Amino acid sequence: MKLPRELTHPTSFELREGWRQVLSRPAPDPGKRQKAFVPVETLAAYFASKVVNHRSYGGSTAHAAPTPVPQLAKLGGRPRSSILAKMANLDMSRVNGAKHDGAWGSYLDALSTEEFSDLYRRMIGAARSLNIDAFDLPDFLALEVGGTWSH
Repeated sequence: MKLPRELTHPTSFELREGWRQVLSRPAPDPGKRQKAFVPVETLAAYFASKVVNHRSYGGSTAHAAPTPVPQLAKLGGRPRSSILAKMANLDMSRVNGAKHDGAWGSYLDALSTEEFSDLYRRMIGAARSLNIDAFDLPDFLALEVGGTWSH
């Protein structure tokens, strides 16, 4: 399956615009469906899955999921369970994912450590350029100022 370019090679501009969409999104009315994840949110959930095992948190324990799940949920106006479900979609342990989730997760898993680290830094940098600070979006992979992730 060929993935859309904005999922595989997002520009810094596209990442910034994604965060801008997240920040301007109104909260859903109670009982209404959430807005679809924008690519930068999916990317953030993927990176979060490297430090949080979504399988450890079910519907009744989603509230206990650690950083960065609560921060991503708050930024996106979503329940924590939604972030955990996106993680499951990306690693294909949940069958009801969005159209490209499984393929995108596989693509991201195949990145070199340098590509992975660069993409994470660009995602964080795009957030910082919009004044999303380390309290609202912590550097949960500790790569913001350099280094590479070994995954």
